[in-house]
Amino acid sequence: MTTGSSVYPTSEAVLSSVRAPVHASDLAQEACAALMVRPDQFDVAYSINPWMTMHHPVDRDRARTQWNHLYTKLVGLGVQLHVIDPGPGLYDMVFAANAGMIHRGRAVVSRFRYAQRQQETDYFWQWFCHQELEVCQLPSGCFWEGQACCTFVDGYLLCSLGERANAQAYKALASIWGIPERRLYYLPIKDSRFYHLDIALCMLDRETCLVYPQAFPFEDYRWLQAHVRRTIPVDLADALCFACNAFVVDHTVVLNVGISERLEQRLFAAGYETAKLDASEFHKSGGGIKCLAFRYQPGE
Repeated sequence: MTTGSSVYPTSEAVLSSVRAPVHASDLAQEACAALMVRPDQFDVAYSINPWMTMHHPVDRDRARTQWNHLYTKLVGLGVQLHVIDPGPGLYDMVFAANAGMIHRGRAVVSRFRYAQRQQETDYFWQWFCHQELEVCQLPSGCFWEGQACCTFVDGYLLCSLGERANAQAYKALASIWGIPERRLYYLPIKDSRFYHLDIALCMLDRETCLVYPQAFPFEDYRWLQAHVRRTIPVDLADALCFACNAFVVDHTVVLNVGISERLEQRLFAAGYETAKLDASEFHKSGGGIKCLAFRYQPGE
């Protein structure tokens, strides 16, 4: 029989987990920049995750409109945006969050498992170099798809494990960035629909996150609760609407249309406003709003 101590939080329990509201003055007001890749090549021409099926063709005009709306919204929020063109036939390169990750002045370029995406690395490498960063590559045998796969939590690098990333990659990242291996926390993905961490978890600030708990083993969700002061659980319907795949600018959360009113109320109670945009064409390839923008802090 399952006891109360091993049950994921219900939506009714969320108010106690949110705790006191966060005010805008309490949030980290850091300069924000992002890289986006034009959607000119975007299509679903193969299947490498459960969302991708050739039975739902991409409407490219609609995708372009949705991408433009996101670009306009981020510019309006003060995000310094860089835009590059995709390589020919690189249908998923539009998901710029898979470019890699920057930490302590060192950019590490993603190392893709699937052949259909491996040529993207050359383009992202060039862009990182143009930012006058030290650019590093993971050794052979590593698989990792950038900031879509990991995030910093309470001094730990939270490392999702699954088809897209392996432990070997995170050990190499720790070496490159000077992170002690004891500060790596491995988080297995147990639901393949949430194949990237950023589809199931979004750090809104250093102390607050949106999370779909059932994407992870229960004991790992409990670890997250112990290290993040405010966890805001989302239900399955909101998770499948890519609610956790959000782009946060100060106290504004840019996320997909269709999220529940209840989740909006939870975000408001935590001190956040919402800006809702349609990214449904990109859902056909398993991506959302955060996937479309590689976020970084200038000078990090």
